[in-house]
Formats: sequence, C-alpha cells, structure tokens
Amino acid sequence: MARSTQVTPLGPATPTLPSFSLNFEKSWVHVLVGYASFLLGICIVLLLSMDTVVNNWSINDFVGDGYAFLTPIATVQSAEELNNQYNFASNWGLNELSKVGYWMVNSSVNAFVTKSNSIFVVSVGWFPMASGSQDQCKIFQTSYPLDLSQTPNPRLALASNLVTYYRGNALTHYFSNDRTVNVATAPISSSGLDDLGYTPGRIGVDMRLTTKIPLVNTSSPQEIDVTFYKFYPKSICTGCSTVTELGFGHCNLTFIYNDTTKRVKITNSNNILGTTYKFGLLIPQSLFSSASHYVKVIAIIFAVGGFLASRRTAMWLEVDRNKTDSILAKILRMILPKYFPYPSHALRFDMFCYNSDIFSIFPTSNEYL
Repeated sequence: MARSTQVTPLGPATPTLPSFSLNFEKSWVHVLVGYASFLLGICIVLLLSMDTVVNNWSINDFVGDGYAFLTPIATVQSAEELNNQYNFASNWGLNELSKVGYWMVNSSVNAFVTKSNSIFVVSVGWFPMASGSQDQCKIFQTSYPLDLSQTPNPRLALASNLVTYYRGNALTHYFSNDRTVNVATAPISSSGLDDLGYTPGRIGVDMRLTTKIPLVNTSSPQEIDVTFYKFYPKSICTGCSTVTELGFGHCNLTFIYNDTTKRVKITNSNNILGTTYKFGLLIPQSLFSSASHYVKVIAIIFAVGGFLASRRTAMWLEVDRNKTDSILAKILRMILPKYFPYPSHALRFDMFCYNSDIFSIFPTSNEYL
C-alpha cells in the first residue's frame, strides 16, 4: 500500500477568520443601525407632535400666555379712554390718527379687553435684544405734555400712522430697472409716490404705552430704564380685518423736564442689550380657521390610514358583479384597504410623517399668516 504524502501549499500561510465571526460583526452593525434608526424616528415624531401643538393657535389661545399683553389696557373699554391714563406725545396722539387708523386701534383694543370670540391671542415667543436687533426705542424721541405736580409718575404714550407703498412685482423687478430708476427718497408726499408709480399697500398704527416712569422735577437730564408695551394693528386694505402685533420690551430713555412749559422731552433712546423682548399676535378668527380644525382631523386620519395601507404588500380589488360599491366604501378602501398578511417594513411611521405633505401641511399650518 502506497504511503500518502502531506501536501504543503506554496506561499505564506494566511489564517482565515471563522465565518461566524464576520456574520457576528454584521449582525451587531445591523442591530446598532436599527436602534439608531428607531431613536431618530422617535425624535422625528416628537418634533412633529410638538410643532403641531405649539403652532396651533387654538391651543395657544386657550393656554392664555398672550393675555399678558392686556396689562396696559386692562381698565379701558375703548381707545378713547387711554387719553385719561396716558400722556400722549404732541402731534402723536390718538386724535391725530386718520379715521381708519383710529378704527384699527379702537377695534383691536375693544376685541382684546372683551376677550372676543372673533380673535386668537397668541404668544409667539421671547427674544434677547442684541446689537443687531430691531430698534424698538427711537420712536420715543419726541416731546410730551406733562405736569409733574399733577402726575408724579406719568405713563407716556404715542401713536403713529404708517402706510407701506409698493412698486412693481417680482417680474418687473427682473425684466425692468424699476428697482434703481426713479426710486423714492425721503422726505416725499403721497402724491409724489403716486407720480413715481408707487401704490399704497399695507396700513398700520404703531402705538406704544409705557409703564409708570419715576421722573423728578429737575431740569437736569434723567436717564431711566423704562418698560413699554407695543400695539401695532396692521391691515392690507382699508377696513379689512387687522392683525395686531403685540410686544413688551425695555428702553433706556433720557428725559429733560421743563416745569415752566410743563413738557418733558426724550432726547435719547436705545435698546437695552441683554433684555428680553416678548412678542405676540392678535389674529382674527374666521370661518376658515374654525374649519381648519376639522381639516386637521381628516388629515391625521389620512396620515394614519395611509401609513397602515403602506404596510400591506398585497392589495387588490375583489369585484363583486352583484354588488355596487358606495362612495364611502371606496374612500374606506383607499385609506384602509383589506388586511392581508406579509406586512412591509419599507416605510416607518416617522418617515411617513416626515415626508407626507398632507400630514405636514394641514396639522401644523394656520389660516392667517
């Protein structure tokens, strides 16, 4: 019997890893990816849920944070009564407003203090005042009638009519030179703007009301940090429903009081950096906003039903020639078809929410921007 000879392979011997080791590593990668994907999905659903709740004006109005802006007008029923509680600036009072401007202020004040069902009172948020923030204080630089012997801790106020003019649109800006030729420069009258092709658009009234100011009877400059409230009703046409911007902030004001003329003049005013500016809105509630609640519910039903439908890999229509399907049956079959086994995991619920236009737009959007 021939003796067997051991065969030795040529070249360096390279040890190979057992096959189970590679499979073991792959399985752990898959597990980690699965956990990461699951956690990401939870974050997406939480963010969408928070956005749906926080950006819902009905819930925001029900919580009532926006009613903090009611403080300076809480004891009046109309704008006219503000003249008894505030010293309005010369030529910047309620009586100097246009008729439409006064109507805008008066309707906003009345709707706010009576807690009318025709409005939403929304708290938008708090924002820190930085060097690049919008200037909220320069408007106070003017003269106010004031007798400190009669009003030792005055509240100052002012109201200013504003009209925004527009010229052209995106197409004319692109195909013509209306952005660079015959551009209006201040000062200019409304007739001058009309001659240059401008059209009056948004109208508004910027009204500011301060809290009590501890002034003393001296001719020396007095630098005081003052808190104020802002009421800024705006409208895109004469007599249209107004959207009122609400604000609360801080200003550093420099006062010079003249006891002879019974007037006080604010010579300098600046934002106080680092303070917080609170922002809110007074928004009209209409039939469209009420109907939007029902649309949101329908949208959520479509979202959940559409997701459940996507989990079925086998869907077909079983035709019964002896039976006619109703419209309701067709709608139910569209959003909730018959269940068949073999569910699909190609689309998770969080990914469906994140990419679904119906779910993203209707539950989180509002009717008036």
